[in-house]
This record gives sequence, C-alpha cells and structure tokens, in this order.
Amino acid sequence: MEAQTASARFFHLLTVEDLEVLRELLDGILQRRTEIVRNWHSLYLQHFGEERSLSEREFVLIFESALEHNMSALSDGDIERYAAGAIRLGATLAERGLPLEEVIVSLHLFEESARAALRQWLTLSDEASAAFSKLSHVRTILLSSAYFRSLSAASMERAAALEREAAQLPRQERTWFRGLIGASAPMRALYDRIEMAGASRCSVLIIGESGTGKEMVARAIHSGRGGGNNPFVVLNCAAIPKDLIESELFGGQCPELNGADTRHLGALQAADGGTLFVDEVTEMAPEVQSRLIRLIQERTPPDGSSERGVPVDVRLIASTSRVPEEAVTDGRLRSDLYFRLRSSVLTVPPVRQRTGDILLLVQHFISKFNGRFGRSVVGVDEPAMRALMEHSWPGNVRELSCAIEGAVVVAKGPLIGLGDLPETVTQQSMRRNPVSRSDAAMAPPVVSFAEMEREAIRRALETTGRNKLRAANLLRISRKKLYAKIRQHGL
Repeated sequence: MEAQTASARFFHLLTVEDLEVLRELLDGILQRRTEIVRNWHSLYLQHFGEERSLSEREFVLIFESALEHNMSALSDGDIERYAAGAIRLGATLAERGLPLEEVIVSLHLFEESARAALRQWLTLSDEASAAFSKLSHVRTILLSSAYFRSLSAASMERAAALEREAAQLPRQERTWFRGLIGASAPMRALYDRIEMAGASRCSVLIIGESGTGKEMVARAIHSGRGGGNNPFVVLNCAAIPKDLIESELFGGQCPELNGADTRHLGALQAADGGTLFVDEVTEMAPEVQSRLIRLIQERTPPDGSSERGVPVDVRLIASTSRVPEEAVTDGRLRSDLYFRLRSSVLTVPPVRQRTGDILLLVQHFISKFNGRFGRSVVGVDEPAMRALMEHSWPGNVRELSCAIEGAVVVAKGPLIGLGDLPETVTQQSMRRNPVSRSDAAMAPPVVSFAEMEREAIRRALETTGRNKLRAANLLRISRKKLYAKIRQHGL
C-alpha cells in the first residue's frame, strides 16, 4: 500500500514532499521578490558588466513577473502551471537573444540572491536545501528545453519561408534547397541525391571536407517526407573525448544527485522517431562502431546500453571528412560498418569545385550578418570579389562565412572592399593583380596600422552596442586584449 501511495516524482527529481518542504521558502521568496530581483540584477551586472544582454528595466520586467508567477504556482502545488511559466520564460529569453550561457548563469545568480535575502529570516534545513537544489535542476531543464525549441522554431520558420519562395521558381532556376545555397551543377546533383535519400529511411554516409556543410546536408535529408517535425540529434564524435562517446550515444547511469537515482539519456534514445546524425564517425572507437551495426540491423540498442533490448525507430546518418576507403585501411572505420553505409553515399563538393556559387553565398552571408549586426552593406566591390573568387577556400563555406562576417562588421561603406577581407583571402589576389602606379596615385592615402586598428575596434564596438565579449569575438581577439586596446586608443 505504501508503495502504491508513494509520492509522484516530477521530472525524475522533484516530489510532492519536496514541495511541502519548500513551502515556507517559496512564500518567503514571494514576499521579498522585489528585494531579491534587485540584488539579482546587481549580481548580474557585476558578473556580465557591459557584456550583458538586458538593461535593468528589461531584467526587472522579465524576471520579477516570472518569479511571482512561478513561485505562486509552486506554493500552490501546481507543478503544471509552474512548468508552463518556466517554459514561457525560456522562450522569452531566446527571443531576446540571450546566449545560453548567460541564461544558465543568471539562474544560478537568482539562487544566490534568494539564499542571501532569506538567510537572516529563514534557516534552511538540510532537507529544504536539497529540495531547493532539485528545484534549480528542474528549472534549468525546463528553460533550456524551451530556449532550444524557440530557437529551432524561429530557424525552421525562416527556412520554410525561403523554401516557399524558392518553390515558386522552375527547378533549374532555384538557388536554395532546404537551407542549402547554390545553383552549380555539383550542388544540383547533390539536391537530387538528398531528395532520393530523404524519400527513404535507409542509413546514409555523407562525405565532405571540413566546413562544407555536412550537418546541413543531413538536416536537409531529415526534413524529407515531413521528417522535420521529428527529433534531429547530433553526436559530434570529433568534439567528444573518445572514452565518453559510448556513454553519450547509448546513455548510462549518472551519480546520485541529491539522493535521486538518475540516468543519462543517450543520443540514441533522444533521437527515437527521428534522425541520429553521427558527425565524424571515423573518430569513434571501432568497438563502438560495431555496436552501431546492430542498431542498423536490428533497430535495438546493443547489450550493455541503458535501454538494452528496447526497440528504437532511428534513422542513422553518418559523416566523415576522410576518404572512407583510406579510413578502413587505417583502421578508423570498420569495414562492416562502411559496407552497410555505402549503399547511400552523398559527397558534398568543396567550394573550389563550385566557384559559381560564391556570389550566391556571399549575398546570403551579407544579408544574414546585416540583420545580426544592424549593418547596411549591399555588396562587394570588384577587387574584393576577384579576391573571393581566386581564393582556394581550404575551410570551405565555414571559412567564407567567417570572412564575410568580419567584412560586414568593419566595412566603411555600402560595399565590402579588399581591405575589409582577411589577409589570408586577399594575398593570393594581390600577388596576381599588383597595384599599378596610376592606381596607387588614385588610391586613398595610406593610414597607419594604429589608425586602422582603432577604426576596426570602434566599428566592432558600435556594431555590437559596446558588448565587449561579442566585439572581441568579431575581431578574433581575446576579451583581455580588447580591453587593453580600448584603453590604448581611448575608446
């Protein structure tokens, strides 16, 4: 009987008993919410300084009303109303453009402010302190989930709008396909392969150099036949230590958290009903690759996983920047896994094989970064365009995107000039097209390096609203170095 009447556990962490233990604390937060929010903002200001995303007015407007709603819901024991409020807050913060790390840190600052405000008024028992920590984990789960859903929905809506617009054009005139940009013969051939792969549920191997957009191709395949509404989970094997890849893929038990026995949900279970994209599969240990083979064959996780024997409906898409045959020879890719993937192989062309798409890509990136940074760049002048066309682009589309991002930020007029592009992009063109004496005479006077540096920093600060963290990222320098340069140039 006692087992049958055991308390419900919310989000695998919080129980009805926890809410009862927290009631006095929740009521105290409600009574002192104005003081808590004021102290919370002070901590936020101290922590983020000029890099903060919210003004004081915005901070108080967003968080005080959310705090009142959410604490009232918890005090009433209405966990569904609390969850709805936390989800709404996460979506609001995403719409305001707060970086995820700023959201997470702000939540911890709230806890610090609440504990400080209530310390003299209320002594927390160990039980209440543990329950408050559990609540903080629940809050983080809800806000993070809503934050990513909001970003994903906005991204999908922009892509859908462009796709609807492109669909009105004859097939041979389309320059946009499911988020991919290009009208060259190699890209049109890739679009056809994507459509064929998207129409089935077979496993796929995507081959391409670093920076070509293999994940975007995987997403384009996933979106075929209405799959865009199902989960798309990325497991980047190159970004995860090899000894953790297996746990990230199949899940496992986590250490006890405040007395709660929790399990880490692996990428495989998270992708159930959708697509699992294993990026850089050749960085995965051979023994883990062998476990993927059973997934492809039997649609069930292998023995030893956290959900052993539980069927999963997952479409596997893998990628590699290596030549698969060479990876097999080198022992980086199991031959039996490759044999099962090579029935559907898509090769993403590097930029040097699709130079006819460079102008389309440049126009897309200019529009994208104009919107992000509030600029009004309209194009690229002839010398700069020549440099873009002559560069070999070893970093492919990713390198091109970074080059245009920086150029949009520092451009002094409506057109990006040669001097706005990175030196790595312009040096080849400068060697092939040296400036003649007459051109040099007509060129604007040479300014000192210090003047150029000062202007670049000034424009970066202006573009980012003096957000030094973002300005440093744009300028590709550390925040510490940016502070030193600001003092040096009196900015």
